[in-house]
Amino acid sequence: MKKIHFADLNIKHRGNPKQTLANVKRAVRMGYDAVVINIDIGNYSQVDIDNLQQPPNKKKKIQQKKEANEESLTQTIIPDPFILNESELDISTFLQNGKSFRQFSRLTVTLDENSVHKFQHDARVKKYDIIAVRVPNEQLLLTLQRKGDFVDLVTLDGINSDVRDVSWLFKQKIVQSCVNVGIYFEITYSKALQGSERRRQVFFSFKFLF
Repeated sequence: MKKIHFADLNIKHRGNPKQTLANVKRAVRMGYDAVVINIDIGNYSQVDIDNLQQPPNKKKKIQQKKEANEESLTQTIIPDPFILNESELDISTFLQNGKSFRQFSRLTVTLDENSVHKFQHDARVKKYDIIAVRVPNEQLLLTLQRKGDFVDLVTLDGINSDVRDVSWLFKQKIVQSCVNVGIYFEITYSKALQGSERRRQVFFSFKFLF
């Protein structure tokens, strides 16, 4: 396999094929010989049943509704990867320079302790080349470190709160233990362009991860 020189790991597909194609074309013009088309499904949590104090006759109905909702989630929450028709791209420059163009698929998701097992065994997950996960707490990060061979990236992309509120970010031993088993960390730099405070947060994150 030929070496990848420049890769964009986060070209987001938001359901508009024309826009995704335009974004990939721009990446090709900029010299990226590999792109990763990212579908972000948000939170994978199970449907919450808040009313646990219902009388017994209602509990059965709630359980049946929960099971139906879970089945529906399995069927619809994870779409198939979005794959571009490469004939729509001008990759002649790469070919002239002895390079090849490659595209990969990525799924990004927010997990919690209750959804890890179900997500791990969801057949549709295996259709993706790269799995990226937002991790809300240290306990979940430790869980992924122990049995997270299905995870490639832990990402801070999409975390709206101050990154300084992400507790595991300061635990370098835990972070390194994840790297040792093949789980890597992603900090997107686009937020650094949104003002001085955002820029400080991004560099603050880099400081603890590297």
